[in-house]
Amino acid sequence: MRMATCEACGVRHPLAETIAVQDKTLCQACAEEFARQRGGSDDLARQVDPTICANCGADNGEQPHELLVGLPACGTCIAYYRNRPFPGWVRVGFAALLALVIVSLVWNWRFFQAYFEVKAAFATVEKGDFSGAARNASAAAAHVPEVPDLQEFASFFEGLLCLQEDQCEKAEVCFGRCTHMPPDFGVQQLRQQAALGAAFKRKDYDRFLQLAEQMAHEQPNNPVFQAQVASALACQYAVRGDPDLRRRAEAKLEAAKKIGNEALQESRYEERIRHRLETREVISGKQFMERFPNGWHPNGGAKS
Repeated sequence: MRMATCEACGVRHPLAETIAVQDKTLCQACAEEFARQRGGSDDLARQVDPTICANCGADNGEQPHELLVGLPACGTCIAYYRNRPFPGWVRVGFAALLALVIVSLVWNWRFFQAYFEVKAAFATVEKGDFSGAARNASAAAAHVPEVPDLQEFASFFEGLLCLQEDQCEKAEVCFGRCTHMPPDFGVQQLRQQAALGAAFKRKDYDRFLQLAEQMAHEQPNNPVFQAQVASALACQYAVRGDPDLRRRAEAKLEAAKKIGNEALQESRYEERIRHRLETREVISGKQFMERFPNGWHPNGGAKS
């Protein structure tokens, strides 16, 4: 465990219990006093101790843990997350559908067909084949149209496929049909992501910012969601040229990096946002990757 000294009161605390405030390290009490004196502050960020596992709290002494999605994690936790079985909600959902189909087979052959199609849909989605999953789920729903759950499963898989293909408007409609699915499926978050992408594509950057701020508020420890706010502000700056929008975008980007810089680097999200701020040109992530396959730097443009 690493220790840090509060720059306000001089007391030493575990690093993970301190707060980064304007490039200063403060303890919890001093950070709260700092925020109170200023009527609140949006640049407070809890510091991450690289020697403490973010999941189980395992202390690795002075040696930093390996990073997993931008956060330190011990070997046990890394092994669990990398090798854990497929999420339980899939198994539960599949079991429920299986039971439904088996009962139905007594009186109608088409339920037998739907059973195999649903089974194939889950098998293909485990492989990342959203197209195959959507195709099989739609076939199952067509064979048993009187079962609402199958209709929603078909819409859910079709929505995932649309997101993968950047058809955000269609994805939003698909997820909007999934009104009775269990919370573990994350339909609300997926619908928000689709709506955010749709707002970006139609250049409704006010709506883009509104949705990004909502998602960032709901998951404050997700660096990508925090960076989405910076992305929306950068879009507004590109259109309006207001220096305050650029300042807010840069501040939000720095805050996101403090939460998980590695995730932003792996997706090259920071590059895309900074390109937008420097050039005032708004292009999609796909366009950015095609134009700058080797990376982009503000001083030299495209990297060789």
